[in-house]
Amino acid sequence: MQASKALRKLLALLVAATLLSGCQQAVNSRLVGTWKMDNAETLAKKVDSEADSTDQDAQPPQMTLHFKSNGALETVTQLGKIDSLKTGSWKLREKDAGDKTKIECSIDGLTSQHEIRWVDRSTIRLAPPNMSGQKMIMKFVRTE
Repeated sequence: MQASKALRKLLALLVAATLLSGCQQAVNSRLVGTWKMDNAETLAKKVDSEADSTDQDAQPPQMTLHFKSNGALETVTQLGKIDSLKTGSWKLREKDAGDKTKIECSIDGLTSQHEIRWVDRSTIRLAPPNMSGQKMIMKFVRTE
């Protein structure tokens, strides 16, 4: 009888662990993908970009975040003369019952915490990890 109780408790624990890990995967897969900053032109003006809008070869201002399923993170920023590619890592820290998710990102040896606000399935708001010192909340739209 004791072995039966212990077996049921172990089985319940395994089921709970499986369900919890499934929830974390759902959050991770929800964020995994490429996110492009909405209205990057406004940020370009704020950082006093000297991009010449008449230059035919100039890239339009953009910032892109790539959250990969293996925990890798890549940020691409093109704002006038600012042209940077940064790589690092990310991991899930906490998922709120509402519309928030907290992640931890490490880029260039700096680790920072970020709160993601889900506007909808394809739109998020956060302070980008590659600009963690600025604390500017920006809107990003899923591209893939």
